[in-house]
Amino acid sequence: MRLMTSMIAAALLLAAWTAPTTAADRDAGFNKALEIYKQRADLKKHQEAAEAFAELAKAYPEDKELQVFCARTAYFCAHRLKGKEKETVASLGVECSKRILKQDKTDYDGRYWWARTSLKQRESEGIQAALKQAKVVRDFVEKMIKDEPGRFEGYMALGSMLRGIPGFLGGDKVRALEILKKGYELAPKDAELLLELAAGYAANGDKKKAAEVYDQCIKDSLRPEHLEWETDDAIAYAKKMKAEL
Repeated sequence: MRLMTSMIAAALLLAAWTAPTTAADRDAGFNKALEIYKQRADLKKHQEAAEAFAELAKAYPEDKELQVFCARTAYFCAHRLKGKEKETVASLGVECSKRILKQDKTDYDGRYWWARTSLKQRESEGIQAALKQAKVVRDFVEKMIKDEPGRFEGYMALGSMLRGIPGFLGGDKVRALEILKKGYELAPKDAELLLELAAGYAANGDKKKAAEVYDQCIKDSLRPEHLEWETDDAIAYAKKMKAEL
Protein backbone atom coordinates (compact mmCIF):
# COMPACT_ATOMS: atom_id res chain seq x y z
CA MET A 1 0.00 0.00 0.00
CA ARG A 2 2.82 2.41 0.89
CA LEU A 3 4.61 1.49 -2.34
CA MET A 4 1.49 2.21 -4.38
CA THR A 5 1.03 5.56 -2.60
CA SER A 6 4.65 6.48 -3.29
CA MET A 7 4.31 5.53 -6.95
CA ILE A 8 1.19 7.66 -7.32
CA ALA A 9 2.90 10.60 -5.61
CA ALA A 10 5.93 10.25 -7.90
CA ALA A 11 3.70 10.10 -10.97
CA LEU A 12 1.85 13.23 -9.89
CA LEU A 13 5.13 15.04 -9.27
CA LEU A 14 6.45 14.07 -12.73
CA ALA A 15 3.21 15.22 -14.33
CA ALA A 16 3.54 18.57 -12.58
CA TRP A 17 7.03 19.05 -14.01
CA THR A 18 6.18 17.97 -17.56
CA ALA A 19 2.72 19.52 -17.87
CA PRO A 20 2.58 21.87 -20.89
CA THR A 21 2.44 25.57 -20.14
CA THR A 22 -0.51 27.58 -21.40
CA ALA A 23 -0.77 29.96 -24.32
CA ALA A 24 -1.19 32.76 -21.81
CA ASP A 25 2.14 31.78 -20.19
CA ARG A 26 3.77 31.80 -23.60
CA ASP A 27 2.41 35.23 -24.45
CA ALA A 28 3.39 36.64 -21.07
CA GLY A 29 6.92 35.32 -21.54
CA PHE A 30 7.09 36.72 -25.05
CA ASN A 31 5.96 40.17 -23.94
CA LYS A 32 8.50 40.16 -21.12
CA ALA A 33 11.31 39.24 -23.52
CA LEU A 34 10.07 41.83 -26.01
CA GLU A 35 10.30 44.60 -23.41
CA ILE A 36 13.97 43.75 -22.90
CA TYR A 37 14.45 43.52 -26.67
CA LYS A 38 13.15 47.07 -27.13
CA GLN A 39 16.15 48.28 -25.13
CA ARG A 40 18.69 46.46 -27.32
CA ALA A 41 20.55 49.64 -28.30
CA ASP A 42 22.27 48.92 -24.98
CA LEU A 43 24.51 45.93 -25.69
CA LYS A 44 23.90 44.32 -22.30
CA LYS A 45 20.16 44.52 -22.86
CA HIS A 46 20.67 43.00 -26.31
CA GLN A 47 22.43 40.04 -24.69
CA GLU A 48 19.67 39.76 -22.09
CA ALA A 49 17.06 39.75 -24.85
CA ALA A 50 18.91 37.00 -26.75
CA GLU A 51 19.03 34.90 -23.60
CA ALA A 52 15.37 35.59 -22.77
CA PHE A 53 14.17 34.56 -26.23
CA ALA A 54 16.44 31.49 -26.13
CA GLU A 55 14.91 30.31 -22.84
CA LEU A 56 11.41 30.93 -24.16
CA ALA A 57 12.17 29.14 -27.43
CA LYS A 58 13.53 26.18 -25.49
CA ALA A 59 10.31 25.99 -23.48
CA TYR A 60 8.21 26.04 -26.68
CA PRO A 61 10.34 24.09 -29.19
CA GLU A 62 7.59 23.84 -31.82
CA ASP A 63 6.78 27.56 -31.81
CA LYS A 64 8.43 28.85 -34.98
CA GLU A 65 7.89 32.53 -34.17
CA LEU A 66 9.86 32.15 -30.96
CA GLN A 67 12.65 30.24 -32.70
CA VAL A 68 12.97 32.99 -35.33
CA PHE A 69 13.01 35.74 -32.69
CA CYS A 70 15.68 33.80 -30.83
CA ALA A 71 17.89 33.16 -33.87
CA ARG A 72 17.54 36.67 -35.29
CA THR A 73 18.22 38.37 -31.97
CA ALA A 74 21.21 36.13 -31.32
CA TYR A 75 22.65 36.86 -34.76
CA PHE A 76 22.47 40.65 -34.53
CA CYS A 77 23.70 40.62 -30.94
CA ALA A 78 26.63 38.29 -31.73
CA HIS A 79 27.60 40.64 -34.54
CA ARG A 80 28.39 43.23 -31.83
CA LEU A 81 30.46 40.88 -29.67
CA LYS A 82 33.87 39.24 -29.72
CA GLY A 83 35.48 36.05 -28.48
CA LYS A 84 33.66 33.78 -26.06
CA GLU A 85 30.69 36.13 -25.68
CA LYS A 86 30.19 36.10 -29.45
CA GLU A 87 30.34 32.31 -29.55
CA THR A 88 27.94 31.90 -26.62
CA VAL A 89 25.28 34.22 -28.02
CA ALA A 90 25.58 32.93 -31.59
CA SER A 91 25.17 29.35 -30.33
CA LEU A 92 21.75 30.30 -28.93
CA GLY A 93 20.66 31.18 -32.45
CA VAL A 94 22.13 27.99 -33.87
CA GLU A 95 20.08 25.88 -31.46
CA CYS A 96 16.87 27.78 -32.21
CA SER A 97 17.31 27.48 -35.97
CA LYS A 98 17.97 23.75 -35.55
CA ARG A 99 14.62 23.39 -33.81
CA ILE A 100 12.89 24.84 -36.85
CA LEU A 101 14.78 22.44 -39.11
CA LYS A 102 13.95 19.49 -36.85
CA GLN A 103 10.30 20.08 -37.69
CA ASP A 104 10.93 20.79 -41.38
CA LYS A 105 14.42 20.47 -42.85
CA THR A 106 13.34 22.47 -45.91
CA ASP A 107 12.09 25.49 -43.94
CA TYR A 108 13.66 28.60 -45.49
CA ASP A 109 13.80 30.65 -42.30
CA GLY A 110 15.33 27.79 -40.38
CA ARG A 111 17.98 27.27 -43.03
CA TYR A 112 18.70 30.98 -43.36
CA TRP A 113 19.18 31.60 -39.67
CA TRP A 114 21.21 28.42 -39.21
CA ALA A 115 23.52 29.63 -41.99
CA ARG A 116 23.99 33.07 -40.46
CA THR A 117 24.26 32.10 -36.80
CA SER A 118 26.54 29.11 -37.39
CA LEU A 119 28.92 31.34 -39.34
CA LYS A 120 28.90 33.91 -36.53
CA GLN A 121 29.61 31.14 -34.05
CA ARG A 122 32.65 29.97 -36.00
CA GLU A 123 33.91 33.53 -36.52
CA SER A 124 34.57 33.65 -32.80
CA GLU A 125 37.10 30.83 -33.23
CA GLY A 126 39.27 32.76 -35.68
CA ILE A 127 39.68 33.33 -39.39
CA GLN A 128 40.50 29.71 -40.31
CA ALA A 129 37.39 28.34 -38.62
CA ALA A 130 35.26 31.07 -40.19
CA LEU A 131 36.58 30.37 -43.69
CA LYS A 132 36.00 26.64 -43.27
CA GLN A 133 32.41 27.22 -42.14
CA ALA A 134 31.86 29.78 -44.90
CA LYS A 135 32.43 27.07 -47.50
CA VAL A 136 29.85 24.83 -45.82
CA VAL A 137 27.39 27.70 -45.54
CA ARG A 138 28.00 28.80 -49.13
CA ASP A 139 26.94 25.42 -50.51
CA PHE A 140 24.00 25.33 -48.09
CA VAL A 141 22.75 28.76 -49.16
CA GLU A 142 23.14 28.04 -52.86
CA LYS A 143 20.72 25.13 -52.36
CA MET A 144 18.30 27.47 -50.56
CA ILE A 145 18.31 29.85 -53.53
CA LYS A 146 17.58 27.04 -55.96
CA ASP A 147 14.69 25.86 -53.80
CA GLU A 148 13.15 29.33 -53.26
CA PRO A 149 14.49 31.83 -55.81
CA GLY A 150 11.78 34.36 -54.94
CA ARG A 151 13.21 35.28 -51.53
CA PHE A 152 16.01 37.81 -51.23
CA GLU A 153 17.70 36.67 -48.01
CA GLY A 154 19.65 33.84 -49.63
CA TYR A 155 21.08 36.13 -52.30
CA MET A 156 22.18 38.56 -49.61
CA ALA A 157 23.88 35.86 -47.54
CA LEU A 158 25.57 34.23 -50.53
CA GLY A 159 26.69 37.50 -52.08
CA SER A 160 28.25 38.73 -48.84
CA MET A 161 30.12 35.46 -48.39
CA LEU A 162 31.47 35.33 -51.94
CA ARG A 163 32.68 38.90 -51.56
CA GLY A 164 34.45 38.15 -48.28
CA ILE A 165 35.98 34.74 -49.02
CA PRO A 166 39.46 34.74 -50.64
CA GLY A 167 39.48 33.73 -54.28
CA PHE A 168 41.55 30.59 -53.70
CA LEU A 169 38.81 29.35 -51.37
CA GLY A 170 36.00 30.00 -53.82
CA GLY A 171 35.39 33.71 -53.32
CA ASP A 172 34.33 35.73 -56.35
CA LYS A 173 33.73 39.49 -56.07
CA VAL A 174 32.26 39.78 -59.57
CA ARG A 175 29.80 36.93 -59.05
CA ALA A 176 29.01 38.26 -55.57
CA LEU A 177 27.90 41.57 -57.04
CA GLU A 178 25.66 39.88 -59.61
CA ILE A 179 24.02 37.79 -56.89
CA LEU A 180 23.46 40.84 -54.70
CA LYS A 181 21.84 42.62 -57.65
CA LYS A 182 19.34 39.75 -57.88
CA GLY A 183 18.56 40.18 -54.20
CA TYR A 184 18.11 43.90 -54.76
CA GLU A 185 15.46 43.23 -57.41
CA LEU A 186 13.44 41.40 -54.76
CA ALA A 187 14.01 43.76 -51.83
CA PRO A 188 15.19 47.20 -53.04
CA LYS A 189 14.55 48.87 -49.68
CA ASP A 190 16.03 46.36 -47.26
CA ALA A 191 18.76 48.18 -45.30
CA GLU A 192 21.04 45.20 -44.80
CA LEU A 193 20.85 44.17 -48.45
CA LEU A 194 21.63 47.72 -49.53
CA LEU A 195 24.71 47.71 -47.31
CA GLU A 196 25.91 44.48 -48.87
CA LEU A 197 25.19 45.69 -52.40
CA ALA A 198 27.10 48.93 -51.81
CA ALA A 199 30.02 46.94 -50.42
CA GLY A 200 29.82 44.72 -53.50
CA TYR A 201 30.16 47.70 -55.82
CA ALA A 202 33.03 49.09 -53.74
CA ALA A 203 34.84 45.73 -53.82
CA ASN A 204 34.64 45.84 -57.62
CA GLY A 205 36.07 49.36 -57.78
CA ASP A 206 32.84 51.23 -58.55
CA LYS A 207 32.87 53.85 -55.80
CA LYS A 208 30.33 56.06 -57.55
CA LYS A 209 27.71 53.33 -57.62
CA ALA A 210 28.59 52.28 -54.08
CA ALA A 211 27.94 55.84 -52.89
CA GLU A 212 24.58 55.87 -54.68
CA VAL A 213 23.51 52.65 -52.96
CA TYR A 214 24.70 53.90 -49.57
CA ASP A 215 22.50 56.95 -50.19
CA GLN A 216 19.57 54.65 -50.94
CA CYS A 217 20.17 52.87 -47.66
CA ILE A 218 20.26 56.17 -45.80
CA LYS A 219 17.18 57.67 -47.44
CA ASP A 220 14.91 54.82 -48.57
CA SER A 221 15.31 51.88 -46.17
CA LEU A 222 12.16 50.38 -44.75
CA ARG A 223 11.96 49.94 -40.98
CA PRO A 224 10.14 46.61 -40.44
CA GLU A 225 8.48 46.00 -37.11
CA HIS A 226 10.94 44.59 -34.55
CA LEU A 227 13.87 45.54 -36.80
CA GLU A 228 13.83 49.30 -36.20
CA TRP A 229 17.12 49.41 -34.30
CA GLU A 230 18.81 47.11 -36.82
CA THR A 231 17.69 49.39 -39.65
CA ASP A 232 18.92 52.51 -37.89
CA ASP A 233 22.23 50.80 -37.18
CA ALA A 234 22.56 49.90 -40.86
CA ILE A 235 21.83 53.49 -41.86
CA ALA A 236 24.48 54.78 -39.46
CA TYR A 237 26.98 52.33 -40.93
CA ALA A 238 26.06 53.40 -44.46
CA LYS A 239 26.85 57.00 -43.56
CA LYS A 240 30.21 55.94 -42.13
CA MET A 241 31.16 53.82 -45.14
CA LYS A 242 30.08 56.44 -47.67
CA ALA A 243 32.33 58.98 -45.94
CA GLU A 244 35.25 56.55 -46.23
CA LEU A 245 34.90 55.89 -49.97
